Amino acid sequence: MTKKNNFIYSVVLVLVSLIINPYIIGLCGQSEKYCIFGSLAHSVGKPMFYLSFVLLILSIVVLLVSDFAFRNWLKFAYVWVPLSVLFMVFSPEYDSSLFPMDRGRVSFFMSTLLLVISLLIIIITYFRTRGSKRA
Repeated sequence: MTKKNNFIYSVVLVLVSLIINPYIIGLCGQSEKYCIFGSLAHSVGKPMFYLSFVLLILSIVVLLVSDFAFRNWLKFAYVWVPLSVLFMVFSPEYDSSLFPMDRGRVSFFMSTLLLVISLLIIIITYFRTRGSKRA
């Protein structure tokens, strides 16, 4: 996997999530009869958009750093992204309990953690490799 391929895959994933859930950009309005995927848009499209958008942001960031930082981040992403998808799949679509953990909230939480942890990995790796080049 190269940085360029990572960026291209991220763009494609965002576009696919927008096709599945056109509500995000306001294409369907209030009526579902004009939307192709209907209920699939809410159950899959929204969580997919959160994750793909975060991956797009991170793929832009890793374009700017060294290959070593990219490889370090990629090791983490190869574990985190499938784990996030697994949590999203097994979380309930709707939850009416006191502390609701429905699919949308789980995907937002996992995507936010992916962004924060990834940025920490990239920043720490960048400064470690930068410091070792000076010595």
